[in-house]
Amino acid sequence: MVTGERVECTKLGIRYSLLPYYYTLFHLANKNTSESGGVVGATVTRPLFFEFPTDANTFAIDKQFLVGDGLLVSPVLTQGATSVEAYFPSASWYDYYTGHALAQNGSSTTLSAPRDHINLHVRGGTIIPRQSPALTTAATRKNPFNLLVALDAKQMSRGFLYMDDGESLHSTDEVFIAYSASSNSTGTTLLAIVTNKGSVDDTTPNLDEVSVYGVAKAPTKATLNGNAFTNFKFDSSNNVATFSSLGLAMASGFSLTWS
Repeated sequence: MVTGERVECTKLGIRYSLLPYYYTLFHLANKNTSESGGVVGATVTRPLFFEFPTDANTFAIDKQFLVGDGLLVSPVLTQGATSVEAYFPSASWYDYYTGHALAQNGSSTTLSAPRDHINLHVRGGTIIPRQSPALTTAATRKNPFNLLVALDAKQMSRGFLYMDDGESLHSTDEVFIAYSASSNSTGTTLLAIVTNKGSVDDTTPNLDEVSVYGVAKAPTKATLNGNAFTNFKFDSSNNVATFSSLGLAMASGFSLTWS
């Protein structure tokens, strides 16, 4: 039996794990210039037509929304409903939890919606920074980071992370990181390029794991900053590659390549 307490714990855990993503979105929404190369002052949550303005099917949709450009939320708004109708604009879309790929040609589908499940899907071409959730936001900030890399049809993606001390109103101790993944005939490379405007406390957790959705071919070898790296696995049923125990300082750039 699914209890109300279990449902809320599950949902809060998801929200807390996405705090780095939300924090970055709020930072970008308040910038006078675009660090991300996107729309200056773009909203944190947004309607589907904001990201897909040429898709007339999105114009009247008011029962789904996007968080940033990367997460599609399809909530249950009818009491007692156990399924929800969801529209997926033309793009690569992945189940947030498993990495299972959905149709890419702009279509609607019926999603199962049990009480303890939030229907979340990741847009291909985006990178979502996360942290392992804890019981409070303060405790979550002390946990390791991980990246969810969702590749598009061209095996590319990009994303951003903003960090500061989490307390000061006008912090000078801030870091902005641009992530990008690109592919060629020799493999796929994930790069992190850091713009350091101040400093980050030495207690800032490391980047521990990278999960890559939509991997075209099972990796047989990988390198981290030019050195052989073997701690990875591949889920062939969902085409997901996971690189674990990275131990990378968040304020340091890195290069992770696999083929």
